[in-house]
Amino acid sequence: MNFYEHLAAAHLDRVIIAALLGAIIGWEREQHGRPAGLRTHMLVCMGAAVMMIISEGMYDKFKALNLSGDTFVRVDPGRIAAQIITGIGFIGAGVIMKMGTRVEGLTTAACLWLAAGVGMAAGSEMYLLAFVSTIVAGAVLFYLGKLEKKLARDIHKTLTLWTSGNRTALEVIRPMLKTIGVTLSRYSYAERLDKGIVIYTLNVKMRNPDLLMVVTQALREKVENLTRITWD
Repeated sequence: MNFYEHLAAAHLDRVIIAALLGAIIGWEREQHGRPAGLRTHMLVCMGAAVMMIISEGMYDKFKALNLSGDTFVRVDPGRIAAQIITGIGFIGAGVIMKMGTRVEGLTTAACLWLAAGVGMAAGSEMYLLAFVSTIVAGAVLFYLGKLEKKLARDIHKTLTLWTSGNRTALEVIRPMLKTIGVTLSRYSYAERLDKGIVIYTLNVKMRNPDLLMVVTQALREKVENLTRITWD
């Protein structure tokens, strides 16, 4: 057997194609400095392809035993594929992080999930499905991100205020936020009796990020005994 025949017999062409397609998906994540980047997506895609090749090989192997009549083994070729989906769920969960009111890593987790699917398609010789899925994913990652930035959408922030004994600050803050154009979604109130510190935690919503500085300046001017302001 020559080199190409050995390559085909080992199904390494499927693994190589899966690695290349995984690299295309992971390249955009790598450019954005995400924890799961180029190498991770390539490995996930390759791993899924290898698992599908093993699943196919085991099915062919034990199917031949069944046909010979010497023994009977029940083989489910979809079982390994199902475990790929379960396994990638754990990896995807590892890249999702909650930072204050924001959740980071959802797009990267979705990319890993897609990379596993592309690898499964390549490992099953469904090349057209694998190629088209990769092309569409690349278009979504590279171009829709730019479109999203142009769309007007709500910005959710958590505003925390520390005051020295000011228990009536909300009477000033509510109308002030409404005048500026910021929506107050909910709030909480806490007081440290030993030090006389009153803490307000406000969840607000706005469309223009420039309003952060406007609100901060207005709070400094109108809220009495204000000692600290933080945005999250």
